[in-house]
Amino acid sequence: MNSTLRAMSILATMLTGVLAAAIAASPDATNGVRILYPLPGSSCLGAVRVIAATPNTQSSLTAALDGVRINLIRTQFSETWQLAGKLKRATELVGSRQKASIWTVPLNLAPGRHVLTVGTAKLTIFGGAAPASAAKYSAPLYSHKRLAVDSSGLDCGGCHELIDGRLGEVRTPSACATCHDDTSVQLIHSHVPQHLSRCAQCHDPHGAPYPHLLVDIKKRLCARCHDAGHIK
Repeated sequence: MNSTLRAMSILATMLTGVLAAAIAASPDATNGVRILYPLPGSSCLGAVRVIAATPNTQSSLTAALDGVRINLIRTQFSETWQLAGKLKRATELVGSRQKASIWTVPLNLAPGRHVLTVGTAKLTIFGGAAPASAAKYSAPLYSHKRLAVDSSGLDCGGCHELIDGRLGEVRTPSACATCHDDTSVQLIHSHVPQHLSRCAQCHDPHGAPYPHLLVDIKKRLCARCHDAGHIK
């Protein structure tokens, strides 16, 4: 009897392993899709872009807004992008750029609550400020205004290098300088220019929780380089 139970336990363990492997290999498995933007519960206060990452072996990815299908556009990373990503959270979610694909599409959100589905992942987001009833689990998400779109309908090339249709890095500050000149940047930041060239240490144009695309409150951002007593 004990040997029978032991054999059944081993078989169950083997079947569990096979099932787990099958789920992991599924194109829509949640653990294969990483949603970079927007974040769950976001109150979207700017241009909204869905940005997700999958293994580059995945050839399709379904998405829907409020049950209506939306078509994500797939792109891959250029091999010329060798430097580490400047946006920590996005970089960690993407993982190895040479093993990942990016899927994105701009959204036009009407005011109110929406359900966004990407693969098997589902999240609630809001167009504009969330209602008071949802405020406790919602957070604002500010993102950069839309730029000129290319033939694919995306505006990534407004900041990113595009090399043979693949996504390259954003070279700051030159990528930002077409809209933000040195004089205005210094006046806005009240800071000498050389350290301001690392724009992504404080700003996330894809989606940030604070106005002016800031990734944290000003005091904490300044304290990354300055002692607390130096901050004004």
